[in-house]
Amino acid sequence: GNASDYTTRWTSDKTVTIVNGATTNTVTAKNLTSGTYTFYAFATDNVHSCDAKSEPFTVEVWNNPTIIVTPDNSEVCKGESTNVSAKLQTGNGSFTWTYNGRTENGEKINVTIQDTTTIHVSGTDENGCSSETDTTIRILPIPTLTIEGEKTICEGNTNGVQIQLSGAKKYSVENVGDYTSNSENDKVNVTLK
Repeated sequence: GNASDYTTRWTSDKTVTIVNGATTNTVTAKNLTSGTYTFYAFATDNVHSCDAKSEPFTVEVWNNPTIIVTPDNSEVCKGESTNVSAKLQTGNGSFTWTYNGRTENGEKINVTIQDTTTIHVSGTDENGCSSETDTTIRILPIPTLTIEGEKTICEGNTNGVQIQLSGAKKYSVENVGDYTSNSENDKVNVTLK
C-alpha cells in the first residue's frame, strides 16, 4: 500500500525527546546523554488494523571529551612568550587554538603576549566528538623603580656612590651585580664605584 495506509509510531527503551517525526517514517531525537539507546518503529495498517514492530535500531551516544589546558606560565611580562598545551582527559585528540585573531593547530602552541589574552581551544576526540574551553594568560604589572642616594660626591672619593633601589624584588645593576629583596617595598643598598 501507499504511505497513507500506515500509521507509524516510534519508541525507545529510554526516555527521549522526539522533536519531529514521532508519527512519520523518520524520527529526530535531541538532548541525548551518553549511553546506548534502542529505538523501535511500530506501524499500523490503517486498512486492516494489523500492527508490526521493527527490529531494534541501536544508537550509541558518546561523551564529549574533557579538555585539560596547561600553560607553562599563566602570568608573563609584556612581550614574553609561553607555551600552552592541551590534552584530553581520556584518549587522543586534535586541537584548534584561537587568540588575537590567529588560529593554530596542534597539542602545544607558543604565544607571545602583549596584553592579557584569552585563548580559546576546541578539541575533537577519536570518535569525532568535540568540546571547547578557554584559558587566560595575564600580563604582570611593570614595576615602578625608585633610585635614591647621593647625587654629589667629592673628587677623589674612593668609597663610591651609595644608592637605594626599590620597587622590585630582583635587580641587576650593570657592571656591579645582581641584588634581591624580600618585597617590592624593601630598599636595596648598592655601592657604585
